[in-house]
Amino acid sequence: MKKLLFLLCCFLSLNFAAESPNVLLITLDTTRADHIGCYIGKEGFTPNIDEIAKKGIIFEEARCAVPLTLPSHADILTGKLPSSLNLRVNGLELNPKHTLVQEIFKRNGYKTVAVVSSIILEKTRGLSRGFDVYSDRMTKIPKGGGAPEERRAEEVTTAVLQEMELDALSFLHFLHSLSIQI
Repeated sequence: MKKLLFLLCCFLSLNFAAESPNVLLITLDTTRADHIGCYIGKEGFTPNIDEIAKKGIIFEEARCAVPLTLPSHADILTGKLPSSLNLRVNGLELNPKHTLVQEIFKRNGYKTVAVVSSIILEKTRGLSRGFDVYSDRMTKIPKGGGAPEERRAEEVTTAVLQEMELDALSFLHFLHSLSIQI
């Protein structure tokens, strides 16, 4: 938890100069670190993540404030505990009075893109503010009927690659996936 909050503090205190770093924030819902190659020293286990990890920063230890998707992501994007956001369960909406990290990046000239894979993080939940693009279009994964709820990791990866502007000077891309197949 402390390292996650430190990470957000680093985001918020960035010197937004011409050579500001690009940021790729990947969250893997319901995935354990011991199933990701760069964490267990087993190269090739998750080749795409391992390749990204070689070029970036690996956080060896991170904790979530709550094991629920919406409150946990609100914590990541605001730097505030879910209890202070009044988001203790999924299905609620983030109050617009809370500043999101992507709003700060956008104000400082970053291209901001998010691609999410669960209806739990759909636009109506309040986490889309500050993103130039917030892709939350879901396709049905058979679960016995009902509304679309999720999209597969392959779809998320394709969507984020389509949205990426590689010529953008600085970007913040947020990728949320339900599995490690990215």
